[in-house]
Amino acid sequence: MITRRIEGVAITIFSILLIGSCDSLNIEKVKPGKNIENSNEINIPNNILSKLQKYKYISIDFNANIENDNDIVSFSSLNIYNSPPSGIVKSYPLEWNGTSFSSKFDYTWNLFSGEKVHNTGTISGTVSATGLNINSLTAHESSDYLTENMTYFYDITVKDVPYQSDYEYNEYSPRFSIHGTSVSQNISSFSMQWDYVDYEGVTQSRRSTSVNYNDPNDEPFLHITFSESN
Repeated sequence: MITRRIEGVAITIFSILLIGSCDSLNIEKVKPGKNIENSNEINIPNNILSKLQKYKYISIDFNANIENDNDIVSFSSLNIYNSPPSGIVKSYPLEWNGTSFSSKFDYTWNLFSGEKVHNTGTISGTVSATGLNINSLTAHESSDYLTENMTYFYDITVKDVPYQSDYEYNEYSPRFSIHGTSVSQNISSFSMQWDYVDYEGVTQSRRSTSVNYNDPNDEPFLHITFSESN
């Protein structure tokens, strides 16, 4: 998973150098997370659904002060993508059906150490008729470290996430987002789990299902970002 995050940072940096600062939609800037579905305060396209339907990949990034049920493992964020790491030939793009989208993925990849990791998951959701709001989204991913006898599970269900019209790279990667303590109202369910075999051969399970949304040192945010390629 660390390898995938590093690759993601590298791709982001490359994208910044490639596209620079752009705003082809020519829309007035608004604060991230503002509900613009019915807003008359700004000038936005009245329908971006057809634009969204062209995008094949999605990333769900949730960060907050995640409270854990033990001191052995510490979860700091949840990240689920339908794009495999580089080197995986097969792709698992989103399938659109009107305002609904979904993806199911199943692939095995290698860490730098040579260890094999088996990832499976599903992502499904619906957007509003205009495309300016994600009405609902459910995502699950499991990462099975085959030689280490351990598996990580990530699950999240969210609702009513507004389009972030002022996202700097909106032309290439439209984003829906919420920032701050109000994120708690958009998270319907959330869990992260780590199963492993201890030194006595007994399977153990460590789990986190609660979040401190009021930590001033760790502002919560939820980003749901679409992209054309993985």
